[in-house]
Amino acid sequence: MEGGGVTWRTFWAHGALCAGHPWEVIFSVITSTIAMISFADWYKMPGQPRTPQEYQGLDVVVMTVLRCSALLYTYHQFRTLHRLGSKYILGVAGLVVVFSSFVFSCSVIKLLDSDVSDLKDALFFLLLLVDLSRTSLLAQFALSSSSQTEVCTNIAYGMARLGPSLTLDTIVEALVIGAGTLSGVSRLEQMCAFACMSILVNYIVFMTFFPACLSLILEVIMSAGLLLVHGITRWSVSLSQHTITLTDAATSLNSSTDPHVIVRLLNAGLDHVVFMVILAALIIKYVLFESHGQLEESLIHDSLNHQQDSPSNSSAKGKSMASGLRQRTRCHTVSFSRQGEEVAVETDKEDRGSQTEEQVVEVVSEPGALSVDDSQPPRTLEECVAVMKSEAGAKSLSDSEVVLLVEKKQLPGYQLEKVLGDPLRAVGVRRRVVAPHTAHLSALDALPYCHYDYSKVVGVCCENVVGYMPVPVGVAGPLLVNGKKYMVPLATTEGCLVASTNRGCRALVNGVKSQIIRDGMTRAPSVRLPSATQATEVYMWLRKRENFAIIKEGFDSTSRYARLQDLHVGIAGRLLYMRFVAHTGDAMGMNMVSKGTEAGLKALKKFFPEMEVLSMSGNYCVDKKPSAINWTQHR
Repeated sequence: MEGGGVTWRTFWAHGALCAGHPWEVIFSVITSTIAMISFADWYKMPGQPRTPQEYQGLDVVVMTVLRCSALLYTYHQFRTLHRLGSKYILGVAGLVVVFSSFVFSCSVIKLLDSDVSDLKDALFFLLLLVDLSRTSLLAQFALSSSSQTEVCTNIAYGMARLGPSLTLDTIVEALVIGAGTLSGVSRLEQMCAFACMSILVNYIVFMTFFPACLSLILEVIMSAGLLLVHGITRWSVSLSQHTITLTDAATSLNSSTDPHVIVRLLNAGLDHVVFMVILAALIIKYVLFESHGQLEESLIHDSLNHQQDSPSNSSAKGKSMASGLRQRTRCHTVSFSRQGEEVAVETDKEDRGSQTEEQVVEVVSEPGALSVDDSQPPRTLEECVAVMKSEAGAKSLSDSEVVLLVEKKQLPGYQLEKVLGDPLRAVGVRRRVVAPHTAHLSALDALPYCHYDYSKVVGVCCENVVGYMPVPVGVAGPLLVNGKKYMVPLATTEGCLVASTNRGCRALVNGVKSQIIRDGMTRAPSVRLPSATQATEVYMWLRKRENFAIIKEGFDSTSRYARLQDLHVGIAGRLLYMRFVAHTGDAMGMNMVSKGTEAGLKALKKFFPEMEVLSMSGNYCVDKKPSAINWTQHR
């Protein structure tokens, strides 16, 4: 656990350094690349002159399949990125990674004294081994920011989440593929060397150049947006100043169609022309004709898989980011929010039998429900327990640390509202604890939990709250009752129910007269006396009005609304069945009547201590069962 914390903090600090000083990191990477390209000849080892290699037909077929696979795999990855909401920024990010990795590979291969003609093979190995899914995840972390400071924090968090697994994968892949360099087959050794070099280059670029470049791009976008806002508000730009004449356009077209350029293109080899035509067709299809389908859940699983191993590594924030990813994959247009607003998005529509328009709403925590300093790396379990037992209490812990305490059985989940002192925050933390144990990771996404007063729920009507279910409310009416019109609200998800009720109201357009008589709720306990004679004595005692008043006093003392109206007693041998009839106000009051009945029996037992209560419901109240007594004496 302690080692995991050190690893987390190390990668978090590295990500913060790259995102906080992008110019320095980019300058260092570019300078190192130029230095290796420029001074590579100084370090070449003396040896025999290189002789051109003769490749057999099988080798040509294998390399052709490899190149086509690399091209199609790269196209597939960019098509996946295209389905995301911010396709242009993510596309540029992917191109930056591929291009910078290729340039860096050229410099490294040059240092190793490889032939320039081998670079085409190295490029395809690079395309096969580059992983844009992690690149898109890190970009998603950065895109969920609303300020430059938050960009650095989110990039550092993304590096801490992705860095350890990427490092382990890089080491394992390099060791496994590196074994091929010892095979003794020259061509296989060369291919394995290219693959190992591509793996190392991808790792170096992802860990240094890409986070710095991503931070710089977002900073430029934010600054440009601010500058554009100020420019629009201060100056009015004349349309005539920015009009391009047809003459200028024609001149530009003529200058761009230099005949020497066309001649050079025609002199290219046929294989290069075919390859470029295929590549251009894929790019055109990717940009213009790709559909906006749902993004696969692989990106979401990649962002959540690491939480199973280290629950302390900001699992709460990981859930929040995964939720943002899930919302982006589900929608064509989306905007991240971390200030507590509900973000409404417009979803794509598919061809299906029943087309229903939906509006997906991402519900995020309000500022009052956010944890304390949740952007910092979480503390260890021992530190969290010590803070919880101190005067500051669990309120000073972040959501991730509270989740850790609950998962480690140091804090009961049902006491979150009491310990945190904020019901809304407690519900948010409980959702993060429950989500990994559900059948689907998105099980709670559609269940809102903000903008609700949970203080009226805690300890009253529900426990272990994770949200609330909004039910549509329809109105039927007007219904004319006793000369007064009423609109009848009906909360239901059953189709046609409100419509049929509304038609019934129209059928009663002339109005109805109604009266309520003998309204009440019953509960009939069963008691047993030592003998039938004593049972008869109790029966006769209850028939007296002054004794009924004693039972009524005990019954009425249990509630502000429950009032005992009548008491029907039946006798069968030494068994007595007493049917308490009470008025319960506007509520059904079954629990209310049961509580009052228990108090009435206690008052009766003071006079008859030998009485034994067999059951609080002796079937004389006939609860949920058909019986003639409910028609004659009502329920």
